[in-house]
Amino acid sequence: MESLRLLPVRLPIRVRWTVAAVLPALLVFAEGIDTTPHPRPTPAPVVLKQYEAPVMVLPISLPFDRTVEWWSTDGYPKMVNGASGLQPPITGHLKTKAQQFPDAESVAYLRKYKVRTVVVLKDHIAGTKYAGVLIRPSDGLPLTRTETPEAVIFVLDR
Repeated sequence: MESLRLLPVRLPIRVRWTVAAVLPALLVFAEGIDTTPHPRPTPAPVVLKQYEAPVMVLPISLPFDRTVEWWSTDGYPKMVNGASGLQPPITGHLKTKAQQFPDAESVAYLRKYKVRTVVVLKDHIAGTKYAGVLIRPSDGLPLTRTETPEAVIFVLDR
């Protein structure tokens, strides 16, 4: 007789149906409560919106290009930067030419591919292959150089 007392108490059918209907909804609601912290990407520099596209942002590097891609979602300007599982040969050539920027050859190459603006972000350029861009002379080249606190902007003449 002792074992009979251990049997579960049978709930009325109305209670069972209520539990069967409400419990899944409660579980779905509990699953939707998000407690995961989400990182916030660095906001896009204001200068990216002020100049004509297509734009190349320097430095070009795989981790940083993902940030630049994120910035491009604000208005979707045409950008040279980007990251993918594959690197087309043109991308490698652009990266190589950009390391010598600004010089006559790199400016001609970028103009050939319709790049209109090159934005050099001062906070990100130090210690990269593109650091020389800030100190190379641009006199006599078909471009206009503008300096802001956060960037140096080169607008290539048409």
